[in-house]
Amino acid sequence: MNSGTKLIFSGSSVIKKILTGCACLCILISVCSFTFSGLQKADDEARQAYEAAYNEVLNENWRSAIDLLAEMIRKYPQSRWVDDARFWQCYAREKSEVDPEMAFKCYNDFLKEFSDSKWTGEVKSKMILLAKRLKQQGKPEYMALVSVMEKEEKDEITAAAIMALQYIDEEQATAKLIEIYESTENQKVQDKIIFVLANSSDTAARDKLFQIAKTDHSVEMRKKAIFWIGQGTESEEVVRFLQALVNEDNDPGIKDKAIFAISQASSDIGVPVLTDFALTHGDEEIRTKAVFWLGQTDDMAEKTLKTLKTISTNDPSKEVREKAVFSISQLPEQYAVPALIAISNSNDNTELKQSAIFWLSQHPDNDQAIAEL
Repeated sequence: MNSGTKLIFSGSSVIKKILTGCACLCILISVCSFTFSGLQKADDEARQAYEAAYNEVLNENWRSAIDLLAEMIRKYPQSRWVDDARFWQCYAREKSEVDPEMAFKCYNDFLKEFSDSKWTGEVKSKMILLAKRLKQQGKPEYMALVSVMEKEEKDEITAAAIMALQYIDEEQATAKLIEIYESTENQKVQDKIIFVLANSSDTAARDKLFQIAKTDHSVEMRKKAIFWIGQGTESEEVVRFLQALVNEDNDPGIKDKAIFAISQASSDIGVPVLTDFALTHGDEEIRTKAVFWLGQTDDMAEKTLKTLKTISTNDPSKEVREKAVFSISQLPEQYAVPALIAISNSNDNTELKQSAIFWLSQHPDNDQAIAEL
């Protein structure tokens, strides 16, 4: 085949591909149009089916309404009117059933399936009324079920009120928040209170946070308080409080949270405490955590590097020494790379040399690191 023939055939292939592509595009557009049209049609049919069933509800034809709603749900399970249909189905059962237990069960199933529906408030009210009727029939267990629901609703209202309190007079708000905190066992509510107290400048709010962090019977609430106490603090008093928790508390989880909170304080007051822990604390786990957080303090990298180099050489724990090498690698590159090179060349500990070499390899764009490797 000569070159001219090849060119003609090549051009024909290109034209064929273009035509094929256009045909596929047309088919795709047709399919999409057909699909959209089909979805719109199904949506219209679902709406019409729902409206027909709802008219039966309005006319109080309960049996007919139940049947039509059930059929609508069966045929259009993905319709946006399904939760509406389910609600009116339960309502029709409530009106037509001699036994209120069936209606109660229907509403209860609704809540499980449609917890975010606009009808949930109405459903809960219906269940409370049905539970009272069932109690009169000698079935008090239903009241026990709805009492939990009533408590949840009350807690939700309380939580919303707590968030609103932060916008009124701080002194009055703090007193009310403390009163609510001490009168409830609901941790969702307590969590909201801790958040609001943490964002208050009132001294009483800070004192309550300290009390929760130190003595609350719930370890979870103590951890929440410690977290918020440490957020961006510039107070030496706060850091001293957290330092005492690390030294004196018996719960490892509380110690861990307190060390993290110290790391969130401004570096000029947080880093000295972390340095002291890293160099002198008798608990290996505390030293390890402190060493880790020292590696995250870029604004005092030069001072931190000196501490970490000392620890990588002198700490009696292999784990702490290795963590120090890792923390060195987390410092800004101009500090990390020369220090890692020095460790890889001079340290007699083979594992630490290997660790330093590994972390050097994480700086592939640094000429000094690549040359050393």
